[in-house]
Amino acid sequence: LLKRAIIHPHGARITRRRSSELYTHPKRLVKAWTKMQEYDLYKVIEKISLQTDMYIGDQTLSNLDSYLSSYEEAMKEAGIENATYPSLVHFRDWLKVKFGFVSDVPGSSNMILALAVGFEPHKDLPWEKMKVASEAQHIRSLELFFGLVVEYKKG
Repeated sequence: LLKRAIIHPHGARITRRRSSELYTHPKRLVKAWTKMQEYDLYKVIEKISLQTDMYIGDQTLSNLDSYLSSYEEAMKEAGIENATYPSLVHFRDWLKVKFGFVSDVPGSSNMILALAVGFEPHKDLPWEKMKVASEAQHIRSLELFFGLVVEYKKG
């Protein structure tokens, strides 16, 4: 019998006994399949941070927000479990406390963009001016977001 080993991308070792027959040890296959059935949003965000324009096109927090929301929805529909820990559900509240936002802020993206633009979080913010942020301010807000996510994850 000819034996050649092929390593599956998720760690399962597949042994080729004949040119037409593939065999995988069941325990390894289950382990590899389990890894494929969950995702970590922090890893996705890290990948995006390395090549932002490739993933979201125009470099804005609203594009990133749309991408991440779509990604989560696609994973949910495919039955793939979110293994992100700590969960990003409380990220907005964490930002609000960390920077002392007093007004009712519509989303974490707007808080971070406000910081990148240079608005004081302790005052009522002119949200209408946020729509005219420059390209450099949007890029700065993305850099700030990626840094804050790392800080939030560390706890």
